[in-house]
Amino acid sequence: MIYIKEKKLLTNNNEIIACAGAFIKEDLPYCFYKQSEYGFIGDVYVTNNFRRKGLAQGLTHKTLEWFSTKNIQTVRLLASEDAKELYKAFGFEETDQMILNLE
Repeated sequence: MIYIKEKKLLTNNNEIIACAGAFIKEDLPYCFYKQSEYGFIGDVYVTNNFRRKGLAQGLTHKTLEWFSTKNIQTVRLLASEDAKELYKAFGFEETDQMILNLE
């Protein structure tokens, strides 16, 4: 079940050049945990011409700030091989998913 979702977009001359989605979810098995809700970052994308300029990093930072305002303590995501180092720099641990505990 998705409770809340937030979308961040970056534009250049009215063209979307980067985006990220942030979702607050509660599903199996997490619905049985002490805090059943968790954050999920999805659909982080930067167009080729704007990669390696810190846009994905900035969007990730904004989504983590948003999760903090919602009292979310755990954030998950699925990362491509190219993006894993970016998320590790934020403190995500690599498992089958990337995980960050914000508590």
